[in-house]
Amino acid sequence: MHPPPRRKLKKYQVVLLVSVAALISIYVVGRTTNALQFYHIPTSSNEPTIRVGDYIFTTNLKSPKLFDFITYRWTDSLFGEQIHLHRLCGLPGDLIEIRNDTLFVNGENADDQFNLQKSFVIPAIDPERYGIAVDNLTQISNGDSLIATLQTIKDSALIKKGHPFVQNLNSTADPYVSSIYHQPWTESNFGPYIVPNGKYFVLGDNRFFSHDSRYTGPLDMKEYVGTVLGRK
Repeated sequence: MHPPPRRKLKKYQVVLLVSVAALISIYVVGRTTNALQFYHIPTSSNEPTIRVGDYIFTTNLKSPKLFDFITYRWTDSLFGEQIHLHRLCGLPGDLIEIRNDTLFVNGENADDQFNLQKSFVIPAIDPERYGIAVDNLTQISNGDSLIATLQTIKDSALIKKGHPFVQNLNSTADPYVSSIYHQPWTESNFGPYIVPNGKYFVLGDNRFFSHDSRYTGPLDMKEYVGTVLGRK
């Protein structure tokens, strides 16, 4: 008996198989070399720009530029090595200063170009009087005031209307910041500080709820993993 004749693949089937194989190869190589990585965001440290539940994709095939979002390795004594995500706000040699919770890089106001999330103190009366949703009230600081979390661009008109808002500024030295930098600095008033050679300085867009370089020190450039290309 003769074996049955082999069925010849049609052209579109060959193209499909080659395409699938190429995509699998790109995915495997990209994940292995960090040329292309995908992450699911579990924290609010970069809201409102990157929210909890977002997906981002990154690459290490391009050098990060100032104010790009980057991923990097961070080793925690409790949880081990993790991948963190923050905005790159200082390159080696840059002068970093935070005055009254506004970031200045090399003497220029850097925060004006971003939609950040910051906290403000408001009187403990009906928040709707100020046009603030109850969902934005994150905690009660004392019996006379509330903490409102607002987006600095979206809510800028509201903030400038003369309402008695005060940014949630820490006036005393933060022990965590002081232990890193040996200066009486806080998350709201920091520096001036020059980023050392071989280091990056990163900050979260959710400035009062971000474990960034203010608390961990500048990160080694060798810990850089990738630059964010997009999100969904």
